[in-house]
Amino acid sequence: SILAYYQTHTGQVTVSAFFVPPAVVIGLFWFAYLRNWLQRGDVHERWGAIAFAGGILFAVTGGVAGGVEFALVDTTKNLTPATATALNFLEGDIPFLLASMAFGAMAVAAGIAMIKSRALPTWLGWFSLVVGIIGALPIGDFFALPAIGIWTLLVAGVIWFRTDPEGKLAPATTADELISTT
Repeated sequence: SILAYYQTHTGQVTVSAFFVPPAVVIGLFWFAYLRNWLQRGDVHERWGAIAFAGGILFAVTGGVAGGVEFALVDTTKNLTPATATALNFLEGDIPFLLASMAFGAMAVAAGIAMIKSRALPTWLGWFSLVVGIIGALPIGDFFALPAIGIWTLLVAGVIWFRTDPEGKLAPATTADELISTT
């Protein structure tokens, strides 16, 4: 039934796997940008480095998931049922585990850096710590994947309205100040 599924849905799985490489590349740029925010002079650089390492592990997770998806649909006529079953298990389980570890490392390190530096709101640092710890728990993989998207959008949104990572500009406190700085 697994082999039949991938033979029937080759187009959809191929399109899904096709978007993995650009998403991974864009994600790596985002994680590098986040690292710059977290590696401030008043916080030890290890926190930004650990958060970036979590981002790299997350990128590897995407590569593994996309690669296994391509393997499942590349030559479905040549796959045996046993091979399809093994690849399906790999595609279903490994990305969750890797993403959970990646998100745990990234969110915990980012949370500590946010709390110590105050470059970003401390509430965001505490939120990052909580979701990072949950993501790193054995049952956390269930929560980690949805949390990664929500956490990333939340952090990106907060950074959008903040100053540069070097702290050279004062953060805008009113809408008029925000508009005048753009």
